[in-house]
Amino acid sequence: MKEVDMADNVESAAQPSGLPQLHRLIVSSSGALFANGHYDEAVFKAYRAVEDRVKRLSGKSEIGKRLMTYVFNENAPTLDVISPNADEDQGADEREGFKFLFMGSAQGLRNPRGHGGDLDTPEDEAVEMLALASLLMRALDRAEEQQLRQPPEPDTAGEWDGDTDVEDDETGILDLIAIAEDAMPKLSATIEEMAVCLTKIGTIATEYTPTMNEASQSTSMAARLAVVNSLATELSSPTGRFRELAADYVGQMVDLNGGIDALIHMKPFAEMSMEDQAEYLVLAESVRNLRDGSIAGVGGAATLSQQLRDVAKLSRSLKKPSADLRDGVQQMKSVQHYYDEWVEGFRAAGI
Repeated sequence: MKEVDMADNVESAAQPSGLPQLHRLIVSSSGALFANGHYDEAVFKAYRAVEDRVKRLSGKSEIGKRLMTYVFNENAPTLDVISPNADEDQGADEREGFKFLFMGSAQGLRNPRGHGGDLDTPEDEAVEMLALASLLMRALDRAEEQQLRQPPEPDTAGEWDGDTDVEDDETGILDLIAIAEDAMPKLSATIEEMAVCLTKIGTIATEYTPTMNEASQSTSMAARLAVVNSLATELSSPTGRFRELAADYVGQMVDLNGGIDALIHMKPFAEMSMEDQAEYLVLAESVRNLRDGSIAGVGGAATLSQQLRDVAKLSRSLKKPSADLRDGVQQMKSVQHYYDEWVEGFRAAGI
């Protein structure tokens, strides 16, 4: 097939042949990897580039599917990817459809290639995945163009009792605190369910230890593999659920952070009423308890993850549960710093 010329002085070998010109950011992130036959890494880098650009344009700090869900919410999109000439109905369909494309690509294409072993994706499928990443980049081009066309916010002085620092769409302090109050029990429940998953994973591993040891003495490779495959099947449900819960955990931590930060800076503790001080102390104690439970959970999950990673070397069937557990641990670690910031904030406030 005829090789297509590339933009921005990127070598033509990096551009997959037989396709229209891919978006320059996809070529830049993945072209050389694809040309050298590293198809899974090329796909991963392409969708990581998409995610990084979504973060930059939206100013959001979430990751993966949760990031895409927030940013491309069709009812209140942070980034609007509709076509310039779309009418109201077309625009509504595009917003909802692209939301699922961004969510699905993060969950189904990026994540599996960011954790675990090589998926041995064939060349033709990798090309199609890069084409989708290119399409998403072009949608982000439209969103960025719309951002640049947005007129500056009007001066709202007087509409908020003379407070010119407050914008119409700004989340207020009380809103943030209410979100935090709602997130706290959800976060606690998530941590508890994650602990249940870890207990189940540990129990399954312990129960299979004698069988695994016995199978290791067998001269039949098929018999050994049957035991390993059975273990993988047992682990798939709790490890998959742990990964899902870890994504929820990240979002709940982000929600909680906004409210706690607002509360810490709302008023010095000494100036609060006795009733407010009592509620504040309960909140601080709850946060410390959540931190202790979360630290224990991350530690236990990390230990199990390492053990499962070692066992996963026996067969490809164990790579998926191993990757699910490892991804969950990494997601939890990515937001653990919030606990230290909250506790330091309480200390600075006089608690």
